[in-house]
Amino acid sequence: MWVSARDRARAGCYRGVWAIPAEMNTTEKAPAFAARFPSIGPNLAHMELQHTPPTIAFGTDGTAVTDDGLVLKNVHKAERINTNYEARVEAPFESWQICRLVRRDFNFVITKCFHRTVGRRSVGNHLRDLGYDLRLQAEYLRDDVASLETNPEPDVRTVPLRLFTHLGGSLYRSMLIADKAYARLNYAFAKGKVSESDFQEYSRNFELAWADIKAYINDGQSDKSAQELGAAQGIA
Repeated sequence: MWVSARDRARAGCYRGVWAIPAEMNTTEKAPAFAARFPSIGPNLAHMELQHTPPTIAFGTDGTAVTDDGLVLKNVHKAERINTNYEARVEAPFESWQICRLVRRDFNFVITKCFHRTVGRRSVGNHLRDLGYDLRLQAEYLRDDVASLETNPEPDVRTVPLRLFTHLGGSLYRSMLIADKAYARLNYAFAKGKVSESDFQEYSRNFELAWADIKAYINDGQSDKSAQELGAAQGIA
């Protein structure tokens, strides 16, 4: 059984549920985790549903490019999943790190999670635990950098995403939390208030939690670094 590098006992800190339709009629059987999931938390705005998807252009390899030139991977895979629960969001990111991570990984991860949980309740439960851990690490990171200044003029980039599972929605929320923290770190680093090693120390646990999810859905295969994946897929 897959075991995360971090102690999951802290996952008990979560309270409440995210109110999303429980029944999911799908062309592919709904995953085992289609049930109760953690609340989005009082510090986050409610997710804005976008009924009309943003304009994106598709390449022959399924790569998508937004109006402002952002490259998104595996959009076509996410669009193939048919469920009764769907939320289309234009996700705002202030940090280039989380923006790149989401554009590169997010569609692949939520699609792979969907397929891996079909008829496998234990897999769905474990992915839910990994999702708890990612949320915890995002919140710990947020708290750790709360004393750092925010950029008064952030460079916000918008990434269109389609959410079609409870887990996908939770991962999205974790990314938003982490993005704010990374934005603070970027601003502090630019002003010389944190070093590169400090930055890495702050962000390590969140990045390890995300790597845990990717490794699990890839059956424990070794994970490439963000730099290697970005270079291989042409994402700066």
